[in-house]
Amino acid sequence: MQYTLPLKEKQIQQSRLEAEARKEATVKNADSKFDDKVIKTRMAGPALADRLANYTIRKANPQLASSIAIPSGEITVNLPQASNTWPRTVFTVLVSKAAATKTTKASTTYTALMLIQDDPRANYKVNYAMTLEPNIKFESRAPHTLLAMAESGHGVAIIPSAVRMHRYELRLVVVTYRGQPLRELLTIFWDRRRPLPRYATAFCEMLAEYMRAVFPISRPSKSKVDIAGKRAATQGTRRDHGR
Repeated sequence: MQYTLPLKEKQIQQSRLEAEARKEATVKNADSKFDDKVIKTRMAGPALADRLANYTIRKANPQLASSIAIPSGEITVNLPQASNTWPRTVFTVLVSKAAATKTTKASTTYTALMLIQDDPRANYKVNYAMTLEPNIKFESRAPHTLLAMAESGHGVAIIPSAVRMHRYELRLVVVTYRGQPLRELLTIFWDRRRPLPRYATAFCEMLAEYMRAVFPISRPSKSKVDIAGKRAATQGTRRDHGR
């Protein structure tokens, strides 16, 4: 049982992902020269197919717009897949801001990328690229605020599985990608210069077993309103049978 992901390894992985996502110059050069060999080093899957089709069309009509550009903006969202096997996937969102000019207003562009690494020695390649147009009314980092807003009918709250849900009349659904739940590694840290007592090892094993049993959500749950209605219908049926 592996309890920790070394902090140094996690930092290296984060830096590598950011470097892969920021290599917009290679994509820009390939787009300008219609270079299918270069673009294949940076993209794969549907993103590559879209790029190659765009190259073919623009060779016939250069006035047409190119595919989605990879901006050199700030990485605001970075969600690596919690997996020890390959291929590995990471979802990231780049934010680029353009200052206002005399003829244009200031703008903010959100670009979502899905990068996949086929094996440990391969580079992450963009498989999906899309622009996002957020329609944000309120923002909050507090899970219970998001839950209260969702309960009031203001959208969907995406929260960690550890948040207690018993007070809210909401349906609980796991967020998945390719049929697998999106998970985040939970770690326990200790000083490796000191021996780990047996009771600490036993605690780690018990906590890991408890987490595996409690947190995974295999299917959507029913809201308290649905459960209450079903109970009322069941009680009514029992009374009818009693008569």
